[in-house]
Amino acid sequence: MLTALREWSDQWVFGAGNEPILMVDRHTGRTVAPLRVRDTDGNEMSRRDLRAVAGPGADERTKRLLHGP
Repeated sequence: MLTALREWSDQWVFGAGNEPILMVDRHTGRTVAPLRVRDTDGNEMSRRDLRAVAGPGADERTKRLLHGP
């Protein structure tokens, strides 16, 4: 999760080319590829493929926000 937050801030806070920290492979020195969301079969997904639903710990307010009245 920390890597995802770092990638987000690199894009939206610092901007491309201004990243304060780069993650590299310890053995090769090559930069690490960005994280990608994948389905259970390993297929890469985009934002268009995702939908937020209330989880088992959601309160009524969260359920209303996600599913409507």
